[in-house]
Amino acid sequence: PRHHLLPLINEILDLPRIEGGHAAISSEVVAIEPVLKDCMTTVSVMAEQRELSTSIKMDAKGPILCDPVRLKQVLLNFLTNAIKYNRPGGSVAISSEILEDRFLRIVIEDTGFGIAAANFDKIFEPFERMGQEKSGIEGTGIGLTITKRIIEAMGGAVGFFSEFGTGSRFWFDLPLAPEGADGKPLPSSRKASLEQEEQANFNKSIRK
Repeated sequence: PRHHLLPLINEILDLPRIEGGHAAISSEVVAIEPVLKDCMTTVSVMAEQRELSTSIKMDAKGPILCDPVRLKQVLLNFLTNAIKYNRPGGSVAISSEILEDRFLRIVIEDTGFGIAAANFDKIFEPFERMGQEKSGIEGTGIGLTITKRIIEAMGGAVGFFSEFGTGSRFWFDLPLAPEGADGKPLPSSRKASLEQEEQANFNKSIRK
């Protein structure tokens, strides 16, 4: 269907902007829990169609410093992947923890197909679907690439662990907001520019 193509096209158009440092990334004080619940509601029908159970257990809640629109984009990418590559009757769980009193870690865990260890180093490479292009599951192979770049542009980090045939656990860390932050945009919203090395790596990858 044509409406299914629009998100894929948007992803392809978004990647060069982020890679080139032309995407504006704001830095605002954001309460994470409402955004998480909103994203979970957005994907709930998709999860129900696959008979998946979902849960949120927020032991730590922030607030954090990030771009709220980009945060939602990141969460929806992780959640849709956790649902698309899951098994019927499986589960998707979100949890959180504080790291070194400086970062909030959000963890998205699924009971899906998992990723073979041989593919670990390819997971964030653009246009790399690791054989899933033959599965009939829609995707561009750049969603995780974009997600990683966005998280890094917001001052965070991303990682994962997966066991083939058992499931995957993805997480990302974002800076905690200063104590006493009131939830309003900070005075100096910044336009994040990604390092030239990232651009060079991307150009090299698409020439392969």
